Amino acid sequence: MCCAAELAGVLVVGAWTLLEPSAFADATVWSDFGMGYLFIPVILPVTGMIWLRRARRA
Repeated sequence: MCCAAELAGVLVVGAWTLLEPSAFADATVWSDFGMGYLFIPVILPVTGMIWLRRARRA
């Protein structure tokens, strides 16, 4: 659930910064889907959800 909430936050803020760039005066980690941080804010929760799903099957 935490990984999904993190991913939702990244997607919402990322889309918001593209649609309304003036909404955030300074860039955040989630701005532009984490582009300034090599997209790690998007990759990390997705990787976590995949890992948790595989661990649950085992």
